[in-house]
Amino acid sequence: MDDSRQTSYTFAHGQSNTDNNNMIDGMDNNERNNGTIGVRPSIDAIQEVKVIIGLYPAEIGWAQGAVIEVITKSGTNTYHGSAYDYLRNDIFDAWGFFDIQKPVLRQNQFGASLGGPIIKDKLFFFGNGEFLRSARSTTKNSQVPLAAAHDNPSAFYGVPANQIDPVAANLFQLFPRPNVTGNPAKSMAILI
Repeated sequence: MDDSRQTSYTFAHGQSNTDNNNMIDGMDNNERNNGTIGVRPSIDAIQEVKVIIGLYPAEIGWAQGAVIEVITKSGTNTYHGSAYDYLRNDIFDAWGFFDIQKPVLRQNQFGASLGGPIIKDKLFFFGNGEFLRSARSTTKNSQVPLAAAHDNPSAFYGVPANQIDPVAANLFQLFPRPNVTGNPAKSMAILI
């Protein structure tokens, strides 16, 4: 499954990020090719984080940098859980400098966790899920043909109308019309 969440690098003792030992519940959790963690549990599923620098126990002693151990939550004799939804929306964002229309942003990062007993004092369960829904647009500046070129390309470019390739004329019409005023020698469009 693709995990599109951002990751980070840890540097300790002046060593490369690949010289750290990332662990989850006592097991190896390293992506050796780029020095990041493999499994990234949801923040709601983490019970404890330990960072060990220096005198390592024998079972984790190969690291030259740091040992970062993540302990996940587990079930208990009582039911416990949580639910959350982090919202980002363009209603709360400021307009960008070049925006002629506010870019769309609808982002929800939501999840829940639940743990509890299956057989009291013997068997427990814990589950967690996290999801991300995001829809966004961006504003881009692009140089486009002048409005006069759109209106009458043969007159603007000095080419007889019968010598303009119809395919090229159709492709030319795919360019957006300029929507930024300013220097008439340069025609700009802001695309969203």
